Amino acid sequence: LFCSTLCYKSSKYFERQIPASPVWAREEQQKGNISFKIDLLSNERAK
Repeated sequence: LFCSTLCYKSSKYFERQIPASPVWAREEQQKGNISFKIDLLSNERAK
């Protein structure tokens, strides 16, 4: 359960950014020290 629709949509937006494949099954170029940016869902985009 989520406290609001915004929290639910934000959770789904974040979830879509997570790769489905396990780390050990990814290509060599994807392994290692990877930095990434987590885009948070703004109020405008949640509507």
